[in-house]
Amino acid sequence: MKLKNLNNLLLFCGSSITLVVGLLAAFIPGLAYVTVISHFVGLPSVHYLPLSFSAHLLTMRLFVSAISGLIGLLAMFWKNKQSYIGALAITVASLGFMLPATGDMRLTNPMTRLFDVPWAGSFLVLVGICLIFLGLTIKKPNVPRATFLSVPLLLVAYSIHPLFVLSNFLPWIVFGAIMFNNPINWLMWFLMLAGHLIMMWAAIKGSLPNRQRKEQGT
Repeated sequence: MKLKNLNNLLLFCGSSITLVVGLLAAFIPGLAYVTVISHFVGLPSVHYLPLSFSAHLLTMRLFVSAISGLIGLLAMFWKNKQSYIGALAITVASLGFMLPATGDMRLTNPMTRLFDVPWAGSFLVLVGICLIFLGLTIKKPNVPRATFLSVPLLLVAYSIHPLFVLSNFLPWIVFGAIMFNNPINWLMWFLMLAGHLIMMWAAIKGSLPNRQRKEQGT
């Protein structure tokens, strides 16, 4: 398969996944996240949300990310502006994915902590964003190859907590009912932030003219 065809395939698949799954997860809480309920005494438990249509804590985050999928599809039709539109798609997706939860009206006592874990829909949207990024930058010579590490970095960082839930291993040091965030969660959030920033920087850099080609042309 030619590199150009591979780029278009990655861009199309990533944009489609981000748009479709993003819209579904934005209005189906059971796809977007699960809640780990932790008490000061006793083991944490998992609360799975319903697969019914309703707005939820991550609606805004996933809806904005879904818009980036639409922008990615538009980038396929404007070939001469694809790099710029693609950089906009990655920027919107990353900023959207970093939005905090909104509209949390849940009441808890001081001895209980609710830890919301991004679930299947959120993770698939992230996979779509990574595919968009690869489709836009993999053939760009001015994009440092090291920035592609942002893809596994984000996938690993966002999969740690869901894997804990799937394995039914809910360590208190991660999900414990403490009043401040512990170092493990701070490390995960730092890796997530770093991955998104690197991805945005690489996408923007890939949209800029290649200096080497300019110098050769002169």
